Amino acid sequence: MTVSNPQILKEYELVKRAQENIHCFSELYNKFHYSIFSYVYKKIKNKDVAADITSLVFEKAMRNLNSYAFKGVPFAAWLYRIAFNEVVMYFRKSDKKYLIDANANDLTFLGNEVVDFEKEEKIKCLLASINKQSEEDQKLIQLRFFEELSFFKIAEIIGTTENNAKVKVFRIIAKIRNELNANRIKK
Repeated sequence: MTVSNPQILKEYELVKRAQENIHCFSELYNKFHYSIFSYVYKKIKNKDVAADITSLVFEKAMRNLNSYAFKGVPFAAWLYRIAFNEVVMYFRKSDKKYLIDANANDLTFLGNEVVDFEKEEKIKCLLASINKQSEEDQKLIQLRFFEELSFFKIAEIIGTTENNAKVKVFRIIAKIRNELNANRIKK
């Protein structure tokens, strides 16, 4: 695979060094710790739990570093995928419901994708509809509309192709749109 992005290539050089000498993993840890912790904390809303999960992410990354295969994308995508999976596991084990944390601007951005959007009442309806979706669908909405990640990055996080990530998100949008339109007709 030919990659011309110097930043990605530089990261890959760090990875190769760490694969050859695990003591070099500290460079990767220092480079990505804050962003992974921030990502986890944004989902969990508890610093201690986020710190524990972040530690687990880096422990898993270090243990599995030799199985990491360079695919021309940032190393962070692999770490985010591990973090995403650990957050999912946390919510499954803790019996806590994953709720989307979004402000009115975030919901307006999503709402514009779903229906002709008028503010307050529709924001409440939209949020209610999102919270009715499956945990996986809520996470995809979170990644796309509230974290504003590209389909490419979403695909890396959930372990699928970019096109599959698009299809999944568009199906969720269609499902929400249909539900909101059905509710509008009832009124």
